[in-house]
Amino acid sequence: MFFRLLLKNFLTSLRLWRDIRRQRRDLLLLDDHLLNDIGVSREEALREAHRPLWEIVPPRQQKQVRTAKAPAITTPNARIC
Repeated sequence: MFFRLLLKNFLTSLRLWRDIRRQRRDLLLLDDHLLNDIGVSREEALREAHRPLWEIVPPRQQKQVRTAKAPAITTPNARIC
């Protein structure tokens, strides 16, 4: 039973690595216009494509997006129509 689970995890990891390798290769094939559309510079694409395969999580910081908040209802007896 343990061997089956170990083999399953290993095969899942191989599939994930294959997909990552394919995605990184495809990233190199995009021209500068398409890279700009997805918000990635040529330098970032090159850096990503040449990262070791076992580095899956991107090291770049996520950009914080501001969201508009709906105004709060201040009266206790307000009815929603």
